[in-house]
Amino acid sequence: MATSSKHDSLTYEDHEILAVLEDDCKNKENSPLHNEDSTIEPSQNFVENENDPEKEYFPPRKMHWLQCAMLNANVIVGVGVLPVPSAFEYLGWLPAIILNTAVYLITTITGLYLMYMHQLFPTVRSYPIIFQKYLGKGGLLLGSFLVYTYMMFNMMSMMLTAALSLSSMAPSVCLPIFIAVAACIIYIIGQLRSLCGVSLVASVGLTSILVAMLLVMGYAPQLGQAANSSTSLVGKFGFVTGVLGMDNLVFAYAIHIVLFPFMAEMTAIEDFKKALWTSQTFAFCFYTSVGSVGYAYLGNTSLLQNPISLSTPSGAPLYVVNVLVIISMIIGATTCQNILTRYTQYYLQRCGRRKFRDTSFVNRGWWALWSFIVVALGYVITSLIPFFGALVGTAAALIASNTTFTFPSLFYYLQFRKQIPIWKGSVALFIILFGAVLTVLGGYGAIYSLIQAIEEGGVPFSCSQG
Repeated sequence: MATSSKHDSLTYEDHEILAVLEDDCKNKENSPLHNEDSTIEPSQNFVENENDPEKEYFPPRKMHWLQCAMLNANVIVGVGVLPVPSAFEYLGWLPAIILNTAVYLITTITGLYLMYMHQLFPTVRSYPIIFQKYLGKGGLLLGSFLVYTYMMFNMMSMMLTAALSLSSMAPSVCLPIFIAVAACIIYIIGQLRSLCGVSLVASVGLTSILVAMLLVMGYAPQLGQAANSSTSLVGKFGFVTGVLGMDNLVFAYAIHIVLFPFMAEMTAIEDFKKALWTSQTFAFCFYTSVGSVGYAYLGNTSLLQNPISLSTPSGAPLYVVNVLVIISMIIGATTCQNILTRYTQYYLQRCGRRKFRDTSFVNRGWWALWSFIVVALGYVITSLIPFFGALVGTAAALIASNTTFTFPSLFYYLQFRKQIPIWKGSVALFIILFGAVLTVLGGYGAIYSLIQAIEEGGVPFSCSQG
């Protein structure tokens, strides 16, 4: 084990990696999981290393599993529900229902895979460190690129949705102005530094999106009555559009990039299983309901828009729905912004770094600076690509399919292949293949649709967007 003087000579990044290795050694000595003859399931909870040199720089473990479930649900359902009716339209009833069910089950399984990883290495607070553990230094770079790029996409999609909702209520105002307004609100709320603190307002965001979607579903029969809507067993828009629908469903469940920061603040890691199943099952039931109602009453008409929140009658209903959506999107984006700021500061601020409990003006000022940089970058990119459907599809196909399906299954298989039954190993290998197929097919469709959207979308930062 390293001495304190040795810790002092290492970089901040080395501290986190060293903590992982120290904890790994401890687990290898004490855990039956590392005994090749053991048949114990990888679900035992491990005690966190009290000598973790980095724990003072992160929020403490104070989050109950219900709070974690609320955060999960707010991130999943918030922006994830909005493209689901369009996905049903693109795919048709049979493929949409089958794929929605498959993605729900598979993402729950891969979420459990990540829980097992965190139980083995409880000092790991970020997903990229798991990449480093199994794939080396190059894996750390790859994981950092995938995770934080997708997290930025997530924040941007919520920022854009909030801006589109504002724009629908005041169409005479340029969309980039509303993107800036959304960014400012996200920045202000983002001064809450712990996810436990953010979880206290997550219930407001979750309630807002639930009420908004219930209102949309309530108005759908009235809108679709004279619109001559139609549905089909299988989608009839062609390969590219079908792939885009598939990407939208993948995006709807792809929150694995935030699971390590969530688990790192939980009082009991093993309770994450309850939080995951609760949030995933709630999302599945909600998605199925909203997707089915939206497609049944508005399918194949100009009334069905992406995001679905824009498919609301003008006047008071439109204002109410969009205000509720804005609240939910802002809170969901704040969660992503919090994690991005934390790790931007962690990796880039090499001097003057303060411990989490340090509430001095200087420490608050550093947080304000880094969070401003994160939000400002999100604003610039969102203004360059203000196309919700294409943005969601591209992020899901090129990144989420890997961080949600391929790599969690790969890490699980590498770690536990000698201890689990053959059928469990086969499931992990199938999910790896599934993720690879999604990346290839989804990437083609998403890039094609993004190019089309850019060609038709107008000049960036102009009023011709959106």
